[in-house]
Amino acid sequence: MRIGLVFDGVIINFGALGSRIAKRLYGVEIPPEEFAPDLIFTKGYLTEEQYQEVQHVAYNTRRNLPQVEGAITSIRKLIADGHEVLVITAREEIETAIAKDWAINHELNLPFVNLKPEEAGLGLILDAFVIDRINDQPYWAESAVLHPILFSWKHNEHQDEEGIAIRVHNWEELYEHIGKLS
Repeated sequence: MRIGLVFDGVIINFGALGSRIAKRLYGVEIPPEEFAPDLIFTKGYLTEEQYQEVQHVAYNTRRNLPQVEGAITSIRKLIADGHEVLVITAREEIETAIAKDWAINHELNLPFVNLKPEEAGLGLILDAFVIDRINDQPYWAESAVLHPILFSWKHNEHQDEEGIAIRVHNWEELYEHIGKLS
């Protein structure tokens, strides 16, 4: 199977990273599981400008990027099982290079595909695509994705995946689900 994984939120625990940076920059304590734009703005944790600065710092962080528990081990198992694993990101070129370096430092030699919402419809063909927000749909809506999978976080519990994606709650469940699909 050809599997696409979103880097920030499926491989990297962006909530933990963003929360740590928001605390350092603005002194704001944001629970990692609530670190998503809709919750951050609704609860008044940060302004949009502050969020963009936190995101910028996070994307340019080279050390101590927290993985989603089980991500590295499961990705290695998927590759060993013969799956082609791609990393999908909307990061800019330099920020993508930082993410690639992180993957290489963790012995994950993965190809990265940079897709921005305005580039939707490029015809990316995937058997499975693992996202962390339903509103990531512009990245794959125009592509051929047989099995969209939503990686569950507290910040996306309210999003209705019915008819759009299958929800999984951790990497073990994701690995088992992909095993059933292949």
